[in-house]
Amino acid sequence: MRLTPDQAFQIYEAGTFLVQEHGVALDARLVIDFAPMGVSTEKEATAVQTAVGREFAQRLADWCDAGGEDHSLHRLSFLDRSPAGGLSGTLLFHLPAAFQARAVAWFVAWFARFAVKSGKAPYSPTLDFRSGSDPRDSVARQWRLLRPLWGSIDPCAVVGGQPLLDRLAVRSSYRGSLGDIAGARYRTSNTIGPGARRHALRQQLPHASAWRAGRWDQLFTGWELREYRERQNERERRAAFERGLEQRRAETGDPLTLAHINLIARDERHVRDLPPELRLRRRPLWAPLTNVSAEG
Repeated sequence: MRLTPDQAFQIYEAGTFLVQEHGVALDARLVIDFAPMGVSTEKEATAVQTAVGREFAQRLADWCDAGGEDHSLHRLSFLDRSPAGGLSGTLLFHLPAAFQARAVAWFVAWFARFAVKSGKAPYSPTLDFRSGSDPRDSVARQWRLLRPLWGSIDPCAVVGGQPLLDRLAVRSSYRGSLGDIAGARYRTSNTIGPGARRHALRQQLPHASAWRAGRWDQLFTGWELREYRERQNERERRAAFERGLEQRRAETGDPLTLAHINLIARDERHVRDLPPELRLRRRPLWAPLTNVSAEG
């Protein structure tokens, strides 16, 4: 089986939206080999992935509440089957560096409890986490973690005159077919999925997409971190604008002045309707257009 270009696009959209909206990246990977656990059906494997993700999200919220940090577990889960028929799961998520040691201990304990409760064989998953001092390193790592998932894209899929696999800088060792999965192959948390992106659109603050815009040279340059700051500035600007209008309305009873204020509000709505690429910002969204192909 092959990952479709649209599925690859949706995975990219989840990743780029995460950085733009929340200022963090998918920098941790939990790999689960279900065969040693005695889990052989998709239903069981999906239930395990869902349970461990949900329960870790709750525990992370407890840790973050104590430390005053954002407690959302931004995550993407992926299910695959090996040529031998064994199921494997990958959970990509953002893990604050302060909780790395606790997370490792928590996952080991969770799978130990699962083995006892289910009567399955004891199993310790593989947690791969590296925290860089530079946030740009975390964004680059996110794309590196996603590339193995993109490796199953049809090699004949072409975008902008080049194979999509090359556009996404997928190394040859990652390229190949997927195992048969009857159900959903991947899932995202509500914080980065289509619903979250639609919510941002309803707020007239949709995210920018280098893929959607055909800016292949900007796929993996880390511009999303600048855009995160721009989005924060834009939210502050809008809040100040609304406060100013309300104050002016409260201070006047003159119909002409109120009509003028309404015109200002209408013009602001038109500005907010602009595509994200045309939104006013302190720095350009992307570097000037070049003929350089995307690199990871």
